[in-house]
Amino acid sequence: MSQENGMKSKHQDESTAATIDRMAAGAHEKMDRIAESAKGTAEQLHNRTQEMKHRGQEMGEEAKQLQDQWMRTVTGYVQEHPVASLGIALASGYLVSRILSSR
Repeated sequence: MSQENGMKSKHQDESTAATIDRMAAGAHEKMDRIAESAKGTAEQLHNRTQEMKHRGQEMGEEAKQLQDQWMRTVTGYVQEHPVASLGIALASGYLVSRILSSR
């Protein structure tokens, strides 16, 4: 009978080992799928970040161009109308000082 119990125990051990192997294989497959999904998500995030970086650079360049254009316009106005420009500057300074002193 002990030989019979030994055979049952060996069979149970083999069955348990096979079950563990199947579970481990299933877990590995799931982890591989998760890793692939994460890799795809990371690639999408990287691509989106690069797009946003490029877009930000373009917007910065456009802002710089607008600033340069505005400065040329203002400089041209000041050169063509120096007295009016001085009057505008004095009036602006007076208004700013009044606003700041009323606080």
